Amino acid sequence: MKVSDRVCNQALKEMFRRVGQVFDPEKEYSGQWYDEHTWTTEQQEDFKKWLTKLVKKSFPYMTERKIQTEAGMFLLNWGWRTSDADEQ
Repeated sequence: MKVSDRVCNQALKEMFRRVGQVFDPEKEYSGQWYDEHTWTTEQQEDFKKWLTKLVKKSFPYMTERKIQTEAGMFLLNWGWRTSDADEQ
């Protein structure tokens, strides 16, 4: 398994854990599975901090700007929708 696959699986596992679910890398996720759960903006920002640390540790050669971009792209592509009660 490539480092990038390992990091992605680790990030997905943590993301699922934060909404009370279990990520199974062997399961085939189809459709818009990432649309099944929501979290608050605060939860997303906390996860982004965690993810940033993981990326920095796994890819020490990346610049801070690249790390932030990678974390943002992960959330854009795979992150849960945000749903804050006061957004209504």
